[in-house]
Amino acid sequence: MGIKERNKQWTNFKRNEIIDGMEKALLSKNYDHLTIDDVAQKAEYSKKTIYSYFKSKDEIYWELLIRKFELLFDTLQSAIEGSPKKGIEKIGILGTTYYRFAKEFPEYMQAIINYEAQNADEDHEHNKLIERFNTETEKSFLLLEKMIQEGIDDQSISAGTDIVGTAILFWSNMNGFFMLASKKGEYIKNTYGKTLDELLEQNIEMLLRSLRP
Repeated sequence: MGIKERNKQWTNFKRNEIIDGMEKALLSKNYDHLTIDDVAQKAEYSKKTIYSYFKSKDEIYWELLIRKFELLFDTLQSAIEGSPKKGIEKIGILGTTYYRFAKEFPEYMQAIINYEAQNADEDHEHNKLIERFNTETEKSFLLLEKMIQEGIDDQSISAGTDIVGTAILFWSNMNGFFMLASKKGEYIKNTYGKTLDELLEQNIEMLLRSLRP
């Protein structure tokens, strides 16, 4: 391995440790109140070192979001890879897997909520990072579209189903459910006696029922 390759590996190692620091810092502070000092402390680097690899706190955060959605896509794909189930059943698996992912990594779900709440179109400073992020989110969307097409082909989903429109509505519904879960989960359980797991099952069944022939 040449010097150039070793330097690149070292740079990637440092950048990943700084991104790890951002992730750790987010466990104890809201992003809006987070500072580079917080990230530096968790990453165990100086602020000077942080700025040697990243221009700003926002840039580190976008890299973290990209990492999160890479993991999400891998998790979703693994859940249905090689499955003999019909397309409509795989869609249900995707929804359930998405929910379990959010429960296992609550900070990941918060990152999704933070992204949905901001107007990324106005963030021209990070256009390239946003483009990379959108590419990662598009992978999960295309996977869902593929499962809808499989369902149409195996006749578990109505032949006239609008694939793109259905995929958009499905993900919008699931994101809305997780936003509700993060804010009102305990209230719903205490007031109505319904757990989020029960509501998720009902929610997915309602969505799938609308797709069946």
